[in-house]
Order: sequence, then structure tokens, then C-alpha cells
Amino acid sequence: MTDKKWTNPGSHIFAVENGIVVVEYYHFGENVAYEYTVQVRLNQVGQAAMATALDLPDTPAPDKLLMVLKDRFSTYDAVRDFADAHAVPYELARDFQP
Repeated sequence: MTDKKWTNPGSHIFAVENGIVVVEYYHFGENVAYEYTVQVRLNQVGQAAMATALDLPDTPAPDKLLMVLKDRFSTYDAVRDFADAHAVPYELARDFQP
């Protein structure tokens, strides 16, 4: 469990990119040493596993699954913790900029 408390400016972003469901935390601001993003990226296999973990009757389209995730979880951490707890496969992407 990540159990993080984000105290610096940042935002949690839910999006669909080319059929991939993306949940992102973007960390930025004048008081941070560097900007970075971390993402949970769910491809079709991950989306199906997430739908099963959420007890959905079938795997919805990516934009519909995105709305379910956004309604149920408010943060990147909550989505990642749930995915980890339910063995949902996902790609973890990171990007750092000084």
C-alpha cells in the first residue's frame, strides 16, 4: 500500500489515451525540487481485470471504466492500491523533469 499524503501542489488526472485507461499524479509547484508524473496505465487485459475486481458485470468501454474509477477513487494512490490488492495488471509509468 502506498499510503502517501500529497502535501505539495499536484493533481490527480483520469484520462483515456488511445484506448488505455490512465490514472496519473502530476507533482509540481514552486516548492518542489522537480516535477514528475506517475501513472497507472490499464491496457485491455488490465481493464478486464479491473472490471472483475470491481464486480462489474462486464468490461465497459475505456471511457466508461474511467468514469467508474473516477467516481469510486479520488486519487492515483487509491487506484494503484486497489489494483495491487486485487492483482490487476498495469503498466507503471514515471517521468521526471528537473
